[in-house]
Amino acid sequence: MIVNECFNRNGLNAGLSLNEDRRFLKCYMGDIGLLISHTFSEKEISEGSLYSSLLNDRLSVNKGMFFENLVAQMLTARGFELFFYTHYNIEKHRNDIEIDFSFPTEAKQISG
Repeated sequence: MIVNECFNRNGLNAGLSLNEDRRFLKCYMGDIGLLISHTFSEKEISEGSLYSSLLNDRLSVNKGMFFENLVAQMLTARGFELFFYTHYNIEKHRNDIEIDFSFPTEAKQISG
């Protein structure tokens, strides 16, 4: 339970398992504190500069990865399987669509 696996879907129709492509996956850390400690150097953590930057909203790193990991951790705790979708544009030679988390139409509703 160190990471939460998020597998690729090769289509956007309702049957997630039918469209699962296990050749491509994303791994989200199962523990946000562990992610933070692996992201920053021990020097930054021990000197307290990391916590000061966090508290003063001056963290010079992409915070999106922390939020994605937080959402993945919350969804996994609620029993959801994680899936993502990307669409590769052959003409542009890049992904032009990315959906980080997708659910079947019959997904249970998350309540408070």
